Amino acid sequence: MASSKGNTRQIMLVLLMLVVGFFFFRHYFGGSLGRLPLDGVIVGEEKKLARRLKQLHVVHEEEAARRGVILELRTLSETLWREKRNAKQEVVDEFDKLARAASVMGVRIASPRESKFMGSSEIKQVEVTVSLTASMREITRLLNAIEKSSKHFHWSQCTLRPDNQKAPTKVRMTGRVRALVLSRDAEEFLSDKEKES
Repeated sequence: MASSKGNTRQIMLVLLMLVVGFFFFRHYFGGSLGRLPLDGVIVGEEKKLARRLKQLHVVHEEEAARRGVILELRTLSETLWREKRNAKQEVVDEFDKLARAASVMGVRIASPRESKFMGSSEIKQVEVTVSLTASMREITRLLNAIEKSSKHFHWSQCTLRPDNQKAPTKVRMTGRVRALVLSRDAEEFLSDKEKES
């Protein structure tokens, strides 16, 4: 009987240890077992990750394309004037400066008009009417000065004729000259994008 009591006691102690062990395990590790991902959950998360990687790749491609467009716009804008003050007065002053540098006197610059270029609010078109009477050599110097100027002018109309039909001594030149001016907003946009790149 003594051995049967000892066996019963040992069995009871083992059962008690199992019950305590069960509650101890459940208390400290039971919650985390439910959080362990199963194969199906892992596969689902891998698919989500693959989709997000594709989306990220598309975003990177779009950003690279946007940077390319901005770079192209910046390159195209290099030939445009920058709006510093009154664009009409700036065009008149620059043309007058080029005429004086080419030693052409008596240039009349009139009717400065400012308008949107092809409907764009980012680019202004400033057009002036120019008339002068000078020797062909002086006119050639003026045209060369205009061509070499960092400020680009475009002739929308130009007429050359002798000052006198019977005994010409000089040439009369009349025409319309325009300059394309980049707005301050567009210039700020391009310079901001340059800083981001």
